[in-house]
Amino acid sequence: MEPDNPRIPTTNDDASSINPEPSSSATDTQNPSASIADVASTDPAMLRRQLAAQKDDYLRLTADFDKFIKRTQRDSEQQAALEKEAFIHELLPILDNLERALASEQPDSCEPLHRGVTITLQEVGRLLQRHGIEPVEDVGLPFDPHRHEAVFVQHDPSQ
Repeated sequence: MEPDNPRIPTTNDDASSINPEPSSSATDTQNPSASIADVASTDPAMLRRQLAAQKDDYLRLTADFDKFIKRTQRDSEQQAALEKEAFIHELLPILDNLERALASEQPDSCEPLHRGVTITLQEVGRLLQRHGIEPVEDVGLPFDPHRHEAVFVQHDPSQ
């Protein structure tokens, strides 16, 4: 029975197959200036092909880098938009509470509180306008699911 190990060379022929003599291409890689000169003097077509391949690699790398820059910028803009939207969603309930405070209070009883809430509400409104957020006056208009968010359902007996 033969062992599972690979065969160990026992003759010179087997030894040469394990450690073959270096080919001319192996010596060319050890001395690149000599190989370039030899190739240039013998085969300019091969040099053109190598140059074309390197140019192609360069163009592909440049295109990949441009795509990376664009993708990174787009992702950054999307992230900023998501953060802005999250900020607005957190800020809107505060605005609603300020408006409710103004609507429920008697202006004569606590004039300084009323004035402070009014000023705060105006400042927040200006802040939102600076960021391109405008109030929408849709009170009394029919419900549009593309623009409005339903809070509750109320049946109209007249319909």
